[in-house]
Amino acid sequence: MLFFRKKKDSDDDSIKDSEILDFDDVIIEHTKDRISQELSNFSSIETKAGILLAANAVIFTLILSPTQASDYALAFAKSSSAVNFIILGVMGFAVSFVFALSLVAPRKKLDLLDPRKMNNSFIELEIKEIKRQIRHNLIQSFEDLAKERRKENFILTSSFVTIGIGAIGFLIIHFIAHPPS
Repeated sequence: MLFFRKKKDSDDDSIKDSEILDFDDVIIEHTKDRISQELSNFSSIETKAGILLAANAVIFTLILSPTQASDYALAFAKSSSAVNFIILGVMGFAVSFVFALSLVAPRKKLDLLDPRKMNNSFIELEIKEIKRQIRHNLIQSFEDLAKERRKENFILTSSFVTIGIGAIGFLIIHFIAHPPS
């Protein structure tokens, strides 16, 4: 499965051409392999985000369970700043949940290659030019995929950080309610 994004005329200028025999074939195969690797990376990110979503759901269920109400009441009685830690905890888990949800929610990352449209647009070209165009499209698609993956990695990392912040907030609440002896 290959993804393509409509290229801009200026994008072609940065991709250099070669007169070496079969250069396009070699680069096309290599770029297709790299695109497959990037798509596997997206699957990995989505799997991690799904696990993080499930963890957030379980944690929210535990935090909001009626058995925790006594801990919150005890923490409020012992410290006026307990509400700040509860807000920190809830916000941390909520933001983590939203970040993870944004990674697994279906969305169109890039335009899918339309073989009929490509066939109709390349039908008048010579084979050498067709290969050149395909190579340019693949390189641009790879760059777009890599950029999107880096952005999703940042979102995933942010989700892990915010779930940690939420956990710290509720850990502090627990220690306020039940100080270590």
